[in-house]
Amino acid sequence: MKQKKFENSILLAYFDSDDNDLIMTIFEENRRSMVPVAQSEQTVINNTTYSFYPWKSKQRGWVLRWVKGDVYFEMSSFTLNVDEMITIAETITKQVKE
Repeated sequence: MKQKKFENSILLAYFDSDDNDLIMTIFEENRRSMVPVAQSEQTVINNTTYSFYPWKSKQRGWVLRWVKGDVYFEMSSFTLNVDEMITIAETITKQVKE
């Protein structure tokens, strides 16, 4: 895991055990609202709305976005599917106080 801090935000990057392949990134920022993205889908779990959409570049992956309390989160991955990302997001979300 590599970490970079910005003012009022943090970016975490998770790599495989050899530090070669990026598994996912998680961006967290305080006091930011979630702007809707065209062609995104949503699901609500435990009163938290998760918005996800395909990430298309040289590789295909997913972007998952949600807000809990006053914290905005954005997770992206080329290797995890949406269900796996939501499972991780739920774990993170449980740690945020409202």
